[in-house]
Amino acid sequence: ITIRDSVVWVGAKDLKGNLVIAPGAQLRVQCRLGMPLASHILIQAGGQLILENAQLHHPEGRQWLGILIERAGKNKGLLRIGGNTQITDTLHPVPDSASVPSPTD
Repeated sequence: ITIRDSVVWVGAKDLKGNLVIAPGAQLRVQCRLGMPLASHILIQAGGQLILENAQLHHPEGRQWLGILIERAGKNKGLLRIGGNTQITDTLHPVPDSASVPSPTD
C-alpha cells in the first residue's frame, strides 16, 4: 500500500504487504495495525507517519522488519510517536533518527 495523501486510520487493519508513505503524504495511525511476516514500513523523504495510541505488530507474534526512514540530502521522512503506542514483533526497533515528540507538537 502506498499512501499519497493525508489519511487517518482509526479501525484495526491487517496488511498483506509493505506500507509506503510517499513524499508530501501523511498517515496518522490510531488503531491496531497488523504487519505481515518480513514486511516493512517505509517513510519516504518528505512523508510523515504519526502513531497515536497505535499498536503495530505481527498478528501471530512472528517477525516483521520494522520502520525505515528514507533520507534525501537534508530531507528525510518523519516519524512521530505519541500516547500509548506499542511497536512489537519487529526485527529492528524504532530508528534512532525518529522524531518522538507528541503528535500535537
